[in-house]
Amino acid sequence: MPDFMEYFDSLLARSLNAMRGVNGTVFEKEYGLVEVTEDEKGLEHAVYTLANPCEAHLVRRSKQWPGFSTLRMQYGESRAIERPKVGLWKRDEVVENTRRRKARDPKRARRRGKSSVLPKRVELRLVRPPVCGQLSDGELRAEVRPRLDGRELELIEGRRERGVDVLGVKKVLAQPWYGFPGRPEDMFGTNPGVSGKNKWARIEALQRRKEFVEAYALARARFLAGVRDVLWPFGTWLMRVRYGLACETAPPG
Repeated sequence: MPDFMEYFDSLLARSLNAMRGVNGTVFEKEYGLVEVTEDEKGLEHAVYTLANPCEAHLVRRSKQWPGFSTLRMQYGESRAIERPKVGLWKRDEVVENTRRRKARDPKRARRRGKSSVLPKRVELRLVRPPVCGQLSDGELRAEVRPRLDGRELELIEGRRERGVDVLGVKKVLAQPWYGFPGRPEDMFGTNPGVSGKNKWARIEALQRRKEFVEAYALARARFLAGVRDVLWPFGTWLMRVRYGLACETAPPG
């Protein structure tokens, strides 16, 4: 997960900056990683992801959202995604065209850069969440969609009672990229690490996290004190991946 998020956020940030003609930080916070402790909460997360444009009061129904969505995909289904011709990849066609004719200025040709080495087409496969193992892929998907419909209707009714409406696709697309919500951002709120309705399951997950933090702090203190054969707790990423240090094996089960 850390490797993927580092690669994804870096690539997305550089492409957005290239599209906008700016530079600097795009993502102000680290990505959120929540441990789901029960199947029901996992289903809620799946519904929330699909209903996100509705939760933000941008469109009434998730199917109206013009951006990419897995709404119409089944678990296990793949979809071909073409490499965009904007941002970091906008100059690829220019580079290809210049290869067909001899450049008059070699230095100028070098400044144009090289075309992207990323594939022009990739396959995105929708993988089912690890919940409700007694259900088949089709049955689980059939469980998510009615819940999504119900959540959308709840939001529609809530807006009707408050006398407000969604922004709408046209206004969404007309917004400047540098716009931001008018309401103040919660800068010092809690950042939950577990998700679930069962109190004891949450406590157990939080206890595991506490034990890891304590074990990591102890290993780090010993390492900084000069002990180089420290065995880092299972779940350590940075010291294992970047520095190749030894870690405990995964617990059974």
